[in-house]
Amino acid sequence: MLCQIVNIATGETKEASNLDWGTSPVLDTYEDKIIIWVDHSKSINLYDCVTDASIQLYNMDPKSTDIINNGCIANNSFYFIEGSQYGILKVIEDFDIGEDLSAKQVEGANRNIITVDIISDTLICAVRERSESRDSVSFYYISPDRQLAQLATWEDSHYWSLGSLRMTVADGLLAACLTTQDDVFTYEFT
Repeated sequence: MLCQIVNIATGETKEASNLDWGTSPVLDTYEDKIIIWVDHSKSINLYDCVTDASIQLYNMDPKSTDIINNGCIANNSFYFIEGSQYGILKVIEDFDIGEDLSAKQVEGANRNIITVDIISDTLICAVRERSESRDSVSFYYISPDRQLAQLATWEDSHYWSLGSLRMTVADGLLAACLTTQDDVFTYEFT
C-alpha cells in the first residue's frame, strides 16, 4: 500500500518508501514522526517522515495473536495497551533515543485497561471494573510515581466488548460513550 506524507505547512507531498504499512494502524504522532503497529512483525515502529526511515521500538512474541491498536505519547514516553481482550498498560521510555528500547509494565496497571488518552501530558486510562453486582468503567490518571490514581467511575456502564468504548479528553473535560448505549459520561477536570 502506497503511503503519502503531506507537509500541512507547505503542502508538499512525498512518498513514504520505507514505511512498512500493510494494515498497520497509526497509534500516535509526535512532531515529524508516526508510531504504528505492524501486525506481520508484531512490532511497534517509529517512522521518521523527514528521513523516511523506520525503527522498531518494541517486539512481541511472533506467535502472539494480540494486536496493539491503542497508544499515546506523554512526556517523551509511549504508553500502550498490550493484551487480547482487556490489556495491561506498558511504557516505552525515551523512545526518540532509539537505543536498547524495551517496554515495561506500569506499576499498578491491571489487566482490565480498555483505552488511553492524554490531556496536558497526563495519561488517562479507562479501566473495566467488574464485581458480582455491577459492571462499571473507571477512569484513572498516571501519577508522577507511575501509579494509577482514580478520577471517576461510570457506574453500571455495562461495558462488554473491546472497541465499544470511545473516550476523549480535551479542554479540561473527559467524555466517554459506548457504541451500544445512548448515554454519554462526562467528567470535568478541576
